[in-house]
Amino acid sequence: MTEKITVQEIRTLFGDSLPIEAAALLCEGGLSVDAVRRGLQAMADLVDAEREREACRPVRLLAEWVDELPLQMQAVLAMACRGCDGMPKDHRHKPLLRYFRSFVFKAAHVGRSLEIGEHVGSLMTLRGFDDGAEWDFAVRSFSEVEDELPGHFIQHFKSGAQIIGYMHPDDFVRNRWFQVYMHICKEFLHNPPESMEAMCDRLSDFGRPLHSVLPYTTGEL
Repeated sequence: MTEKITVQEIRTLFGDSLPIEAAALLCEGGLSVDAVRRGLQAMADLVDAEREREACRPVRLLAEWVDELPLQMQAVLAMACRGCDGMPKDHRHKPLLRYFRSFVFKAAHVGRSLEIGEHVGSLMTLRGFDDGAEWDFAVRSFSEVEDELPGHFIQHFKSGAQIIGYMHPDDFVRNRWFQVYMHICKEFLHNPPESMEAMCDRLSDFGRPLHSVLPYTTGEL
């Protein structure tokens, strides 16, 4: 006859943190000591497997929302993060660029994307992003030195602002960067803005579904 597990044996296996009532419910199931031990071992194996899985998961540099975009859009955003060559570190285009980087990359200082209001260094910051005066200063500083910046840099930055301005999941963030995109198009380049539909068609990875090239987005390594 298979030995049935007792309340005390269950509490010994699970630890004293298991309430007596819960142990009693397990006893009512008529489980044997071996069955409970096998169940606990199976649970421990699952936990260990998940830990190993997490340890093997690639560390992602790009912000989570960027992972949901086509690869072509991700590439455009990454290229737009580079500062303008030949310009000093404190050049007036940098405040807006530092805001931009904060929505594309995770910050190594904290191991995640910055939250609005956070500041971690000279590479990126979101301090003052939600302050109207601070934001206006960054946009104005950029616009006042646009003539000093090479055309290829302006085009990269415009395309990056366009993607955030159309695709970011947060309305406030999206509206901020759409403002920048429209400024560069209309007031500096004097070009008509591209619609979101046209941009998505142009940067669609040639029609390839995102999950076909990024299997980890489906939970698979």
